[in-house]
Amino acid sequence: MSMKFGAVLLLLLSNVIFLSNLAHSASYHWVNSYISGQTSLANRPQLLALPDVFDCGEQEFVEYCVFEVNYRGVDVDIRFVTKDDKVIKSIITAPFTTHAYSQLQTNLRVDGYQLAEVKMGSLHFNIQEQVELHGMLTADQKLIKFLNSAPIQESKLFTWVRKNEIQNTLATETLSMTSDGTEIVMLLSTAQ
Repeated sequence: MSMKFGAVLLLLLSNVIFLSNLAHSASYHWVNSYISGQTSLANRPQLLALPDVFDCGEQEFVEYCVFEVNYRGVDVDIRFVTKDDKVIKSIITAPFTTHAYSQLQTNLRVDGYQLAEVKMGSLHFNIQEQVELHGMLTADQKLIKFLNSAPIQESKLFTWVRKNEIQNTLATETLSMTSDGTEIVMLLSTAQ
């Protein structure tokens, strides 16, 4: 009888842990939807409806933060900047690790973003120009050589654009991602 009780208790405990993890991951599913453009966070009331978002600016009702949320396997912090009750900018940060550096780029591709340009110091690589000059395969090879010409920790600025699947064109929405070997920062600005 005590063995049955122990098995039932173990089963109940594992269900509680599973449901707790499921609820936690579901509550942060909005991060994936927001970055991919499926969920709009256009104003302050929409922000305040999210779990764990709080006013974090020096001036009240301007900046809102959420810490340690998961964006497809990478823990990030997000700061939303508002103006006249509208969200004008989202700043997404993560500590620099090679995993986060690679995974965030993969995540952006999954969410429909395409790399448009990379800058390293005074050098820059425009993907569209290179494709037009050399074709897709050669442009891809040149991009890899360009990225590998500097250590992964060296400061880089990636400009990403999200493709509009309905119109089959690149949207005007851009996301910039910088890395400096210490921190990765993604900046998503909203048209005002």
